[in-house]
Amino acid sequence: MTNFERQDWRCARKSHKCSLCGETIQSGELYLRCVAMIDGEFYDNCYHEGCTDILEAFDDEYGHDKEYTFDGVEDWLRDQCQDVCKKWQDCHCNVFRCDAIRSIPAIMEVKRRAREMEEYE
Repeated sequence: MTNFERQDWRCARKSHKCSLCGETIQSGELYLRCVAMIDGEFYDNCYHEGCTDILEAFDDEYGHDKEYTFDGVEDWLRDQCQDVCKKWQDCHCNVFRCDAIRSIPAIMEVKRRAREMEEYE
């Protein structure tokens, strides 16, 4: 069976649903589209730019071979949030879209590496 995988950054021409946070990717917003066929299973996922940073930081911690679940990433993110948000225990926001998440050390490291890659290119 033929397997394939393709990822590319796009500017949304219409709205999409983010495969991680579940919120809408608005028309005109930059997003990552991941399409794959693995063992006969077809995947077509869209991610906000910030959600890809979260997944990359999660991969850094647990290894790139680990499959993730929404609950697993959310639990990891909430654990990380304790260090940067004073309201984390009473918070009911979508943790994936929270502004405080951007200051988590693991996310900051992902952004630092991305800036280095841009400078290198």
